[in-house]
Amino acid sequence: MLPFYEVSGLGQVFVPSQFRDFAPDDTRIKFFNNRDLGRPNRIFNQIRRGGVAALSGDLNLILDTVAFVNRKKDELVESLPNRDRKRQKRDFKSSDRLRAEKTQPSPLFKLMVLADESGLLQVEPVSNLPYLLELVGEDPEANQGRPFLIPVPVWEKIQDSLQQSYETDALEGALVVSANVLPPQSKDTIHLFQQGFWCAKDSLPMGASVLDLGCGSGILSILAARRLASCKPRILASDILPEAVATTRINLHRFNLYGTQVEVTRAGDLFEPTGNQKFDLIVFNAPWVVARCRSRAEIAIHDENQNTVSRFLAQTQGHLTDCGQVLLGYADHSGQKMIANLETMFEKHGFSIQDAFRKRVPTHRSKKKWENITVYRLLGS
Repeated sequence: MLPFYEVSGLGQVFVPSQFRDFAPDDTRIKFFNNRDLGRPNRIFNQIRRGGVAALSGDLNLILDTVAFVNRKKDELVESLPNRDRKRQKRDFKSSDRLRAEKTQPSPLFKLMVLADESGLLQVEPVSNLPYLLELVGEDPEANQGRPFLIPVPVWEKIQDSLQQSYETDALEGALVVSANVLPPQSKDTIHLFQQGFWCAKDSLPMGASVLDLGCGSGILSILAARRLASCKPRILASDILPEAVATTRINLHRFNLYGTQVEVTRAGDLFEPTGNQKFDLIVFNAPWVVARCRSRAEIAIHDENQNTVSRFLAQTQGHLTDCGQVLLGYADHSGQKMIANLETMFEKHGFSIQDAFRKRVPTHRSKKKWENITVYRLLGS
């Protein structure tokens, strides 16, 4: 499917890859502004004919249009060809969450709000969402300097997510988290990493290079900057999800740390964004649920066959300085066998356990009432 579409009155616009199911190559995208938003039937007819509506203008009128289309969405399903109607019903029953998220609300996903080439949403009053392309899961340069479109439900979900803040007693201040990013809700995990930082600090050099791999909300980058302050560390944060990279940047700005004590890479898998850099300390809160990942939101916690943590350990020795160390978080959510596998992997890849900071906590994620969270401090060979 094409990333760029020709839209009358706008020229070429970019549609992020996650949303191209709603805009196949032959889709007609029509631009609607304030002159049209007061006539929602015109926009509804555009959707009914299989097109996409690019919306710009008064926010209240846009939301009124969304409500209008939502009330009439049953008519949209009925207007589909029979084969497409059957496919939509089949997709609605799918157990695949990511596919279900895309297919169930499809009429509303064809209502897309316009952002200019810099990422500024073209709505009134202005809605300032920094790093917007990354927040929807794209590389920040993916639009190649062109305007782009975001489905209204996705925009609303991101805004709603960023309205909620998360307090933690380990930090003086609150964090925000965008959609698909793991919220920093486990205070026990944060406290265990805090113990790990205190223990690691004594053996770190001045100006220590620190990598927060899988930075998520940025909580561990911020914690490292605070707890390792006497070492004057140089901290680099990275994540596989662009939305996590953007969330970390937002939180670093909130704590006045961005660019001063912490830098953030582009998104990429494990060490891919860091090139050949080596670090005195690598921090990784690994995904601990041994199960198939079914959505972007589960990437931070699901790790089928422990593949991610295995690849991490296989690659880490090549990114540690001679006296480098690792703080790795894990939980026994999937049973003691998985913990035994993990510790066998430590030995296989040349790591020794120097410390293990552990806490038994209640859990609602499985049939068990309790699970153990552990932060391992590892030394390489």
